[in-house]
Amino acid sequence: MIRLVIAVVLLLATMAIAIPAITDATQTRTTTEYDAAADRIERAGRELVMNEDATRSRLYAATRHVDITIPVQSLTAPETEFVAIGGSPNTVGNQPVVTYALSATSAKTSASRRVISLPVPVRTPQGPIVFQSAGSHNIILSLVRERSRTVIVITRG
Repeated sequence: MIRLVIAVVLLLATMAIAIPAITDATQTRTTTEYDAAADRIERAGRELVMNEDATRSRLYAATRHVDITIPVQSLTAPETEFVAIGGSPNTVGNQPVVTYALSATSAKTSASRRVISLPVPVRTPQGPIVFQSAGSHNIILSLVRERSRTVIVITRG
């Protein structure tokens, strides 16, 4: 009987130590995924600017496709409120940023929101591109010349 009580106490103590570490790891993993997506967008934009010629029409523009994966909420991934390209939801858009927000994973963790700047001029014709559902999403980057300025036009794929 005493062995059973000691085993339960040790189990509870171990869980009390492990659960905060698991929670932190889930947010870190998802944050790393979204940072990598922002990096892919940046690389694709730079590659377009360095290797392609801009056109006046998006119809004939050089393009690159970038996939963004929003993981399903699970033990290893917190719920994603949104991932937005071109600005936060409910803004005008045309901002060179990738923004995402993660929900709190427990009572001890808070929701987190991050804005990553892109070093290329961006235009999002229909406002920010916002993804909220889990799964794989595609965006298209096009190299366009507007008013003697080269911009990356980003649209849904």
